[in-house]
Amino acid sequence: MKRKTTLTSIILISIFLLVGCISSKPNTETSGSLPKAEYTKEDLKDLPLAVVLLGNKWGYIDQKGNVVIDFKFDDAYSFSEGLAEVRVGGRWGFIDKSGEFVIEPQYQEALGFSEGLGVVRIKGRCGYIDVNENIIIETKFDMADRFYEGLARVKVGGKEGFIDKTGDYVVPPSYDSAKPFVNGVAGVRIGGKIGYIDKEGEILIKPQFDVFGDYREGLIRFNYGKKYGFMTIEGKTEIEPAYDEVENFSEGLALVCRNDKYGYIDSKGNLVISIRFDYATSFSEGLAMVMINGKYGVIDKTGKIVVKPQFDNASEVGFSEGMAAVIIGGKVGYINTKGELLIKAVFDRGDRFKK
Repeated sequence: MKRKTTLTSIILISIFLLVGCISSKPNTETSGSLPKAEYTKEDLKDLPLAVVLLGNKWGYIDQKGNVVIDFKFDDAYSFSEGLAEVRVGGRWGFIDKSGEFVIEPQYQEALGFSEGLGVVRIKGRCGYIDVNENIIIETKFDMADRFYEGLARVKVGGKEGFIDKTGDYVVPPSYDSAKPFVNGVAGVRIGGKIGYIDKEGEILIKPQFDVFGDYREGLIRFNYGKKYGFMTIEGKTEIEPAYDEVENFSEGLALVCRNDKYGYIDSKGNLVISIRFDYATSFSEGLAMVMINGKYGVIDKTGKIVVKPQFDNASEVGFSEGMAAVIIGGKVGYINTKGELLIKAVFDRGDRFKK
C-alpha cells in the first residue's frame, strides 16, 4: 500500500507502505533515547533520510538510525527535490533537510515537489506553487497530482485530465479517472473500462480493460476476464493472460500469481523464478521480498534466498538506497542487503530511504 499520491477534496488518511505496521503495544522508546546526528547543509544534500513515526510524532533518521530531524510533526512525508511536506496542527508546509521551514505551515493540504512545483490546497481548491511560495498555477482544481514527464493529472467537476506547467489543458478533463504518465503513456478510465492515451490525448489502446497498468519495459499488464497477461503499446498480446494476478515489470522481471503462489517471469513470458512463494514484491535494486510460511526474507534475480525468511512483514517497495523496512514484533526497523538489522525495530511506522 502506498501513502497519498494526490490531493482530494477530503483530507486523506495516511496509509503506509508497510502493511500491519501499527502495534497495539505502547511504544516505550522515546526520541530522547535515540542517537542524534548533525550534518552540514552540504552533507545533507545527498544524504538519504527516512521519515518515521515514534509514538504520535514524525521525524527523520539517517541510515545509521540517528535522528536528523526531531520528532515534532503531526504528519510528514519523504523528501522530494530537497523538500518534504509536513503537518503541524491542521496546516501543511515544507521543510528542508535541516528541518527548517522553507514554506511555513499554511495550507489545508500539500503534496511534495516534483519538477519544480508542489501541490497545495487553499480554500478547498488545489493549485501549484514554486519553492518561493509563488502560486504558479492558480488554485482551481478539485484534485491535483504531481507532475510526471511534464504533465500533471487534475480533476474538475468529477472528470480528470492533464495540464502542462502553464496550467493549460493538454488533455481536457473528460475521463472518470486516470493515472500519471509513464514513458509517455497514461491509463484512463471511461464508462467503467480502462484504455491508454499518449501525451497529446490520442487513444493508443481503446478502453476495454478492468485494471490499470504502467507502460514499463515495453509492456503493459491487462486482464481478460479474471486472468492477466501483458500487451504491447499497440495492444498486441505479448504474454497470454494465464495468471490470477500480475504486477508491472521492474528490472526485467514481473511478479505473477497463480493459485495463491507467486513467482517471476521475463518479458518473453518465460518463468524465471518458479511460482512457489506465499507472497512476494517486485524487484528493487536487484532484490525482492518474499514470504515463506508466514515470514519474510529476500531473494535475488536467480530466485536464490539471500536473506532467510525471519521478519513478520516487509515493505512493499523493497530496497531503496540499499536498505529496506521490515517489521519485527509490530515495530519497524531497517535491514541492509545482507539482512543485517542496521536500525533496530522501534518505530511505529516508516517509509523508505530517499535522498
